[in-house]
Amino acid sequence: VNQYLNANGYNDKTTNLEKMGEANDSDKPQAVELRRSERSTKPGPKTVKKNQKRRRQTSKEDEDKIAEIKAWYPNNESRKCVLTGGNQLPRDFWGTLLADDGLGWLSNECTLPTLGSGKEDLQKMKMLRRFYAVCILHVALTLAIVQAQDDQSGFISIDCGIPEGSKYTDKKTGINYVSDAGFIEDGVSGEILPKYNFATLDLPLTTLRSFPQNTRNCYTLRPKQGKNNTYLIRTRFFYGNYDSKGDQLPQFDLYLGADLWTTVYITDPSEGNFYEIIHLAASDYIHICLVNTDKGNPFISAIELRHLDINMNAPPLTSLDLFDRVNFGSTERVRYGDDMYDRIWDPITIRSGRVVQTSNTVSPGPLNVPLKVMSTAITPNISTNPISLAWNATIINRFILYVHFAEVEILNSNQIREFNIYLNEDLLYGPFSPSTNTTTLQNISPITGFSRYTFKINQTLNSTLPPLINAMELYRVKQFLQRQTEDQDAAAIWSIKSTYGLKRNWQGDPCIPRAFLWDGLGCSYGAAEASRIISLNLSSSELSGEIATAFANLTMIESLDLSYNNLTGDVPEFLAQLDRLRILNLRGNNFTRPLPAELLAKSKDGPLLLSIESISDDDKNEDKNDDKNEDKSLCPEGSCRINKGIKPFQVIAVDVLASNSRLAALEVSTVWNKHVKSAES
Repeated sequence: VNQYLNANGYNDKTTNLEKMGEANDSDKPQAVELRRSERSTKPGPKTVKKNQKRRRQTSKEDEDKIAEIKAWYPNNESRKCVLTGGNQLPRDFWGTLLADDGLGWLSNECTLPTLGSGKEDLQKMKMLRRFYAVCILHVALTLAIVQAQDDQSGFISIDCGIPEGSKYTDKKTGINYVSDAGFIEDGVSGEILPKYNFATLDLPLTTLRSFPQNTRNCYTLRPKQGKNNTYLIRTRFFYGNYDSKGDQLPQFDLYLGADLWTTVYITDPSEGNFYEIIHLAASDYIHICLVNTDKGNPFISAIELRHLDINMNAPPLTSLDLFDRVNFGSTERVRYGDDMYDRIWDPITIRSGRVVQTSNTVSPGPLNVPLKVMSTAITPNISTNPISLAWNATIINRFILYVHFAEVEILNSNQIREFNIYLNEDLLYGPFSPSTNTTTLQNISPITGFSRYTFKINQTLNSTLPPLINAMELYRVKQFLQRQTEDQDAAAIWSIKSTYGLKRNWQGDPCIPRAFLWDGLGCSYGAAEASRIISLNLSSSELSGEIATAFANLTMIESLDLSYNNLTGDVPEFLAQLDRLRILNLRGNNFTRPLPAELLAKSKDGPLLLSIESISDDDKNEDKNDDKNEDKSLCPEGSCRINKGIKPFQVIAVDVLASNSRLAALEVSTVWNKHVKSAES
């Protein structure tokens, strides 16, 4: 099953990058799985062999094209590194990246890419055009880096299943974790079985929260940086046979907001998985939802959110789903403490390769790659051997690569390290010589259309040294198409929920997806606009106290039913300010009179259909002396008094969704008028 899922791209974190073995009659290429997993033992480096392949050299035609491009941008006077596949396209087609003022500057020796000779079919030409390099010299003070890495103000670290109010600092990582009780209402806390609580297991993975009830259960995070910011979001799962059903491993769906992020497959009780995405938040609210697909109860061990202040240059309106992030030449996993954004870098070595490293400071580059990652690299033992990586995919997968290089050896004057970079045998970039500062190469638009990718780095004829690579990140591009509920409406309904202690199925986004629309809500949906709340039915919901001011922020609401609760106090004037409100049902409560004049006027002469009780004639006679100062013109007969003995008057059962047509409202008005005539007669 895993082989099928891996080959078809369903198992998100199983077969990712592969390293090719050394070619001979008895030694075939070996695939190494780099799962995003929490293994039962300390993660060690993936060890693989290298495979010698035929190198391709730059042609005379390529050199002519490079000369032509250089003529367009002599000496890089604009201090912009303009990189392209060689086609003379408009300048804004090419990727450019400027360092923030005071943090770095662009290299004046930025190497331009060449085009590979050979096949000229459209698909491969498009792929060549998509690759560009980010060339930045980034100067950072060590003290500033240390101070930044002590700052967890952009972190939300949740240990699922620990008691409410609990918090602690993980001694291994220095990360501060809190209980998940403040982020979700339902679920059952649990612990993994002792036999799976290995000494090397991360502390947040020893507890979890499972969800035997409800189809969908959602965590709601509200980072203080708010919307229009980029976040790294990581969810972690370690089963540990917590429910003693190890022969029935669960499978369930994981949603980010309203859209499916991935499917969680648990294949071994002693191993876990984490799923990570880099996401530009369009809302102040980030919902992480687990959906039961009738294949076992969903559960989750930890949630980690990190604010990113770096530009990942993702395509517009997309997110980057982590496929693999690897650190070449290291023997240990790198994360927070060394990485200020808590990215997890898995170690990799090559069996027939050589680890090279430096004790000197390597600048982090525009993506702030950690010093501990960039200070190590791998290089082949034999110079003519390439560095080769491969991964399987589905044809529709779209990939963004970030490849990080830095020279970590001190070269003699007669030594040259120069190489070309290929993808599926086509030249992506080169010739390239790494400097002692971090250089990151990234494709400007997603690479797609293949079921298998091979990434190779070959030594050039001019080079006296073999190629090297320090680190690599590989992401799948995901596009989340469903827009969340408008923030103002979402904040209002969440406040209403909190004020009255409402439970129901009110989790995640109020309106999206439609299959999980909150009970009692009606929403409008537009392709280009966020969903809006247009009706709310809270009849018989055991509400008590006054009408919350949050209702005033539901500015698009057309129908509001608050009937048969225990609401008290004055009917607020802001209800008359809701311009779209057409149906308001307040019957069955204990409101103070008089009602707001503007509300009564809208009910009498305007579009508002108001439903509320009046006071009986006996009550009016009993308190007639108290009515002398009341303005009768503002009140229907008997309405301007405290409710004592009340009889139904001009009351209808209002349960009309705002999505109903104007005709439905007219029909209700007809019932109202008939009732009035009957009362008068």
